[in-house]
Amino acid sequence: IKIFPATMAALKELANDKKWAGSKFAAASRTGQIKWAYNLLPKFQITPEKTLDDLFSFKEIYPGSKLAHFKKLKKDSGLEYHEMI
Repeated sequence: IKIFPATMAALKELANDKKWAGSKFAAASRTGQIKWAYNLLPKFQITPEKTLDDLFSFKEIYPGSKLAHFKKLKKDSGLEYHEMI
């Protein structure tokens, strides 16, 4: 499993650029391989200090609809949909 170079560049910006300081990030995946997906997150090093697991404050990884994922993210984060990117 590899992260696309452009995706890695975006993740590095989120982790390093001060304009994103204080922002919280989420992962939403519709996989049936829940344990496998969670186990992968700490294996992807974004910076020397941060992995994907560290970067994502919220993780919604389970089968189902994206609507369910985003309803849970809304509830857990306290953000309205229009406040999410």
